[in-house]
Amino acid sequence: MLHIGLFRGLLRYKNTFPLKGWGGAVNVRHFAFFLPFGGIFYTTSRDAGVTLFHQAGGMEMSIETVRQQMIDGDGEAAVALVQQMVEQGVAPQEIMNGLTEEMGILGEKFEKFEVFLPDLMIAGDAFMQIMGVLKGHLTPVEGAGKAATVVIGTVKGDFHDIGKNIVGIVLQANGFNVVDLGSDVDAIEYIKTARKENASVVGLSALMTTTMPGQEEFIKLVSEMGDKGKYLVCVGGAPTSVEWAKRIGADVWSFDAFECAAKIKKLLG
Repeated sequence: MLHIGLFRGLLRYKNTFPLKGWGGAVNVRHFAFFLPFGGIFYTTSRDAGVTLFHQAGGMEMSIETVRQQMIDGDGEAAVALVQQMVEQGVAPQEIMNGLTEEMGILGEKFEKFEVFLPDLMIAGDAFMQIMGVLKGHLTPVEGAGKAATVVIGTVKGDFHDIGKNIVGIVLQANGFNVVDLGSDVDAIEYIKTARKENASVVGLSALMTTTMPGQEEFIKLVSEMGDKGKYLVCVGGAPTSVEWAKRIGADVWSFDAFECAAKIKKLLG
């Protein structure tokens, strides 16, 4: 199991190879991991890495197409297609439901080691691009309550944010309103934002053993400032564990972003 934060950097790019006689192209996704101890591990995505676009009859405007583009990380094409679909009367909520379902499927594959972190990252990037279009068109379902707000961030002194970003994406895909404070966040800022946004959950990520105490510091501050019980406190990050969460008094700890979303949903009812 690869922990988020292991790699120094991630370079991803996509080569396009024309296909003679097809009027289309093959897009191949590549990933290069820059290892902290030097060197590069190079790979091509094993799942949906090659996509054939046969343009002879034009691309079919469907939710399935958008879902595939999201998986492939082709955010620009997905955004253009979604805009056309909305203009032609396709319900934004219908598109969103399809994308949410696809993120769930991707999460299940990740848990079974059928896809890997780069697959989640490129799908997440595309998902956020698509959401930028859909957010302006989505309307609350009649009779539905307001989406619960989750404040997330990385603790003070920790500048790692990949894991936090993935959690935010998955939470949004599950219908939560996410307020992302970024990285290197003071404990007091979480409390101020939670009060301002009337948050139901506050999530703190720590990717180093030296910054883990920031999670405990926050929980102590919550009690001192009289906010205990007003919102769930969720902690996570590669060096953390369920034992650590219990020890510091956190409400939620999870193995990954998808388990986090499921646990929060269950606890909030």
